[in-house]
Amino acid sequence: MMRVFYGAMLCTLASGFFFYLKGIGGYLYAAMSLLMFIISLVSIVSFISLYIYELPTHHCPFCIIMEEYHYLGYLLYVLLFGAVVSGIGVGALIPFRQVESLQFMLSGFIRKLALASVILYAAFTALVTYEIVSSSLVIAYEVVY
Repeated sequence: MMRVFYGAMLCTLASGFFFYLKGIGGYLYAAMSLLMFIISLVSIVSFISLYIYELPTHHCPFCIIMEEYHYLGYLLYVLLFGAVVSGIGVGALIPFRQVESLQFMLSGFIRKLALASVILYAAFTALVTYEIVSSSLVIAYEVVY
């Protein structure tokens, strides 16, 4: 699941950055943002929480907002939800670029929204990666050929 998370995040970030630079592919980025939200929630339950709790049996996605874990869940969820709402907002606003009175303002706003989403996704990924790397939990994977 970790490979799926990081692979999907890489594709989502690349798509968002491409849209920010070129202005095309906004619907794709919005769809990938929604898919990344689902993958991130599943990842929090399946492996991210294990590294935060440092227990291989504790999968609760809500305990990470507790004091024992330094309220880390609040930051984690704010970054994720901010990224998702911004990313989906890109796709929701694209049709309104055709409205003549909105063309000037909306084009730049949508690109800034995509950039904000990419930055929030990158910060979410950096926080998750830091928690995994700094965790004292060691999970051994057996390589099967």
